[in-house]
Amino acid sequence: MTKPMNPKCPIHNQRMWRRITQHGALYVCTVDACDILKWGDGDFTTPADTVTRARRHAAHGIFDKLWQDKHMTRGEAYQLLSGHLDKHVKSTHIGLFDVCECEATIAFANMMQKRILLEKFT
Repeated sequence: MTKPMNPKCPIHNQRMWRRITQHGALYVCTVDACDILKWGDGDFTTPADTVTRARRHAAHGIFDKLWQDKHMTRGEAYQLLSGHLDKHVKSTHIGLFDVCECEATIAFANMMQKRILLEKFT
């Protein structure tokens, strides 16, 4: 089996360097001052700039509460999100999202949290 190639920086189209950190694999762009990074070796995240990574983090923080607080299963939450975003459930991974998809995820999660609260008190 061949080793997968390092991802390319979407800005500079150059292979990224792989470094092992205490948090796992980290890919960084080879161009000085470029803020494109990718965490992990898996297919569920893409290289992203600082703004996109921050929005992905925010989206996870809000969206994950839907299933972590036992309002629904993780699978149900992602199924609902995939329908809301009009994406196939297998491509509904926040680590693949751009800023607009992250904002839509945050809005969806906030709407669902409000709906859950309304159902709880009615």
